[in-house]
Amino acid sequence: MVSMKSDTRSRNEYFKSEDIYGYVKEYAKAIQESLARIPQKQMIQAQNTIRMTLARSGRIFVGGNGGSAAIADHLKCDFEKGTTHDKTNNLIVHSLNGSMATFSAIGNDLGYEKTLSYQLELSRLTSKDCLILISSSGNSPNILDAAAYAKVRHADLIGLTGFDGGRLKEMADVKLHVPFNNYGIVEDCHQAIMHILAQFHYLSVNNV
Repeated sequence: MVSMKSDTRSRNEYFKSEDIYGYVKEYAKAIQESLARIPQKQMIQAQNTIRMTLARSGRIFVGGNGGSAAIADHLKCDFEKGTTHDKTNNLIVHSLNGSMATFSAIGNDLGYEKTLSYQLELSRLTSKDCLILISSSGNSPNILDAAAYAKVRHADLIGLTGFDGGRLKEMADVKLHVPFNNYGIVEDCHQAIMHILAQFHYLSVNNV
């Protein structure tokens, strides 16, 4: 049995409504309000960072754990395929969660905290590149190890966080922080942020 102290659900703040439709309304309101609380300056900086990465022929790397890993894979799809109009200006995106074989081999041999950073090392991360890390808590050891490696390599670091932001919020150059204490709300907002950045990039770069 997993104790509730180690179960992430113990951190969730649930809504008060006793009927499902009331819960839907409270949930939707929380998403809307949480997205509105993300500083406009940080969204602009995120969009500019992505454009600059493309302009200098850099690559985007993205990673997370659990639900955030799924968002990372989805981000690769929408940033790479979803923003391409002219193949001479397409983003090159690598999901650090894309290969379970690689991820688990590193975890088994080097420790879970190296599952993301070692892939960046193998990929020869440079200052032209951008790393996007997605973590609701902002405190996962492998997330922080990857963030530290990005800082050493002088790569741009965009952090998508929730709750109080954790250490990742402190370390990130661009802080896309969702200030809400519910994993579902945080992850849904992160998914929305990903879609917004991808769609806006497509429109602005390709003049569609």
